[in-house]
Amino acid sequence: SLPRYYSNGASMTVFCYSVVPPLVSRLCKDERARLKNLNMGKRGIPFLSNDTKGNDELWKWAYQVVYTRGFETENGTGDYCIAPMADMFNHATE
Repeated sequence: SLPRYYSNGASMTVFCYSVVPPLVSRLCKDERARLKNLNMGKRGIPFLSNDTKGNDELWKWAYQVVYTRGFETENGTGDYCIAPMADMFNHATE
């Protein structure tokens, strides 16, 4: 199952950025900027309802699911993929 809460860079506040080392702060801010870019782009997706487009918490959660489980393809297109069930390999059976 997927987590309901994430505590990565996209979830951090301005205060969080001020208490982590500078490199970590910059990387987290970059992640937050990617989330903001996604939020800007969602308006242009015609097949999504306005309720879905307006649910910022849902978009943040979906972004973090992809960001923490996805990988960029090696074919040079910049495509980002998720391998279904791949994250289950790091879970114990007990």
